[in-house]
Amino acid sequence: KQKEVVSMKTCSNCGHTQEAGNFCGKCGSNLNETVPEQQQITPEDNQVNHGQTAGQRSANEVLGKVKVESSQYTSYFLDKLKQPSKHFFNADSFFKQNIISIAVYFVLFSILIATTLSKMGYESDFGFYQLPSKTSIVFKADLFLLALMAFGMLSAFTAVKLFGPETSVKTIVSQCASFLTVPIIALLLTIFAVLAEWPLMAFILLSTSLVLVMLVIPMYVVLLNVNRQSKKVDRFYAYLFTMAFIMILNYLLYRILLESALSGIFGNSYW
Repeated sequence: KQKEVVSMKTCSNCGHTQEAGNFCGKCGSNLNETVPEQQQITPEDNQVNHGQTAGQRSANEVLGKVKVESSQYTSYFLDKLKQPSKHFFNADSFFKQNIISIAVYFVLFSILIATTLSKMGYESDFGFYQLPSKTSIVFKADLFLLALMAFGMLSAFTAVKLFGPETSVKTIVSQCASFLTVPIIALLLTIFAVLAEWPLMAFILLSTSLVLVMLVIPMYVVLLNVNRQSKKVDRFYAYLFTMAFIMILNYLLYRILLESALSGIFGNSYW
């Protein structure tokens, strides 16, 4: 006997498939309406379209958040550029923006190091001697910058703790980072000077930016806090303590780096 072939009907509205009937058993749509083949929707198509819609919605939400955060940070940056000391004692309220400033400074510093190496024609493969890669140099330079910034903030926190009002590490970090607008601009100008091949100008701008980050800003943060409330100690001594503390920490850092560099060149037997 010849096997009877049962024709299946597929709903063009929801994709439900059934053997017979003029109306869909799931959504009630008329199954006899002719729909062009390319417009018929199957359950698989529904799943794909749903996944694409969800993915697009998620991407749009992320993009929207990035745009909002970028707009807020740009507004904050320009405001701080006009009035660097504004909201100083309320810096915790802008902690996120201040952390973004730190991240921006590190990104620009990395770009500066990479650009400088490229302009110098640096190559890690130098004949028989293998030099460190550009990535390794940028990473170590970032670690050095992190140490400088951390030492400055640590010195400011210690001085304020000893001579000024009660405070927290988060507050000192946020207060120091709130003044990074000028160092960021100086770092941007340094990159342009390197690209324009103005080495002296690049050196001056970079030195200015680093001195602001590791010395001037921490000392100014201490000064503002101690001026607000002092623990029966003259503000001048708090200022001197901060400067001395930063100098000592930086000396130890330079000493460690120098010994590490010389050990790498001459070997451990050198010491």
